Amino acid sequence: MIDAAQQAAAAGDYDAAERLLRDAVATQETTLGSSHPDLATTLNNLAFVCERTGKVDEAERGYRRAHAIAVASLSPGHPLIKTSLSNLVEFCEARGIPLWTPPETPTEDEPLPDDDDVAPSEIDVAPPAIDVAPEIVRAPEVVRRLPLRMMAVAAVVVAAIVVMVFARQGQGRSDTPQPVAQPRTESVAPPEPADAKSTRPGPGPVPSPGPSPGPSAEPSPGREPAVTVLKAQLCSGLEKTGSPDWQCVPASGDLPPGTYMFYTRLLTTSETRVEHRWYRDGRVHQTMRLRVSASPGSGYRTFSATTVSPERAGEWKVELRAADGTLLDEKSFLVR
Repeated sequence: MIDAAQQAAAAGDYDAAERLLRDAVATQETTLGSSHPDLATTLNNLAFVCERTGKVDEAERGYRRAHAIAVASLSPGHPLIKTSLSNLVEFCEARGIPLWTPPETPTEDEPLPDDDDVAPSEIDVAPPAIDVAPEIVRAPEVVRRLPLRMMAVAAVVVAAIVVMVFARQGQGRSDTPQPVAQPRTESVAPPEPADAKSTRPGPGPVPSPGPSPGPSAEPSPGREPAVTVLKAQLCSGLEKTGSPDWQCVPASGDLPPGTYMFYTRLLTTSETRVEHRWYRDGRVHQTMRLRVSASPGSGYRTFSATTVSPERAGEWKVELRAADGTLLDEKSFLVR
């Protein structure tokens, strides 16, 4: 079922792949339990298919659950934990989704402190009790002096209204020209130097030689940057130490079941993505999308991993492909 789903995804039939992967998830949850590493792998693939079909919410849930199961069922530092986290991070970054959302966080519009909710409520309730008490106790005095105070308050209110009216009239006269005049002059000012430069054919050294290296350094909007493979190696063990390459225990030929890593060091002039496609008996088993940062120096190092159980023994292959699908490298091995 999983092999058929991978084959459908490789052929671009994501609807069929999604249907088969959902059936596989239901079967694995029944037979293997809800915290098995194989279920995490299937959920990761289902999330990938949902992402391709535009089901962003389901894809996010799949990526998050796959990583949660990997963390709960595998030892720290296991490649599947790193791979599932990498997929989740790239998915969230591509769509501006927060990686981790706190359970209770006041919105930015709420001027609430970081204290507990109980403290503000007590503070809010206390002042009204204090304000009301003096009025009740001193009520007789207030009644006696009420006419005089009301006259004073009325005089103050009338004076305040007169001041506010004249103040608003003065403000209206002074503020009216500013919003009209200033924004228009500011919006017109920037285009003038640009137009002046564009209409002068004489000073060619500024416009032409300056921008000429820029377009050549960056790819056109419709094309992916070129990727050069500096190192591609299949490993049975990988330590993220050393320079320029990480320490890899090479793996080739006939191999026992276990976890294998595909290590790559790539050179590119701007950020891009590559894919590690794992095949079993000629069918796509797993696809890992990896981000590659601009690395004009010694290259950018990254890897993916897959776990081959005894029941999945057979002929295996892993491919390195560019974002546009171009095959950059591949490694074949046999698991008995």
